[in-house]
Amino acid sequence: MLKRILLEKLAPLERPLSLAAPAPGAPRVILAIESSCDESAVALVRADGLVLAERVATQAALHATTGGVVPEAAARAHHTQLPTLLSGLLDEATGLGLQSQ
Repeated sequence: MLKRILLEKLAPLERPLSLAAPAPGAPRVILAIESSCDESAVALVRADGLVLAERVATQAALHATTGGVVPEAAARAHHTQLPTLLSGLLDEATGLGLQSQ
């Protein structure tokens, strides 16, 4: 599902994305995806450490009902939350002027 969202969001770009090194002096941007037992997060981070955009979803309310983390419920929540987080992050990236090289 994450791959589908990436393809849908990036398809309208004028030129395809390249995995080649960026032009000299162009900032590198890293897509970071993280999950812990009860949170999911995505971010766009410049190579110098500046966070350009980030999204975090917590599962605290879900696990509060059971008194602790239930691994199967946590996995389902990650599966549900990550596509939404990624979609929002990529929408925000467009607003930041990030485009393909």
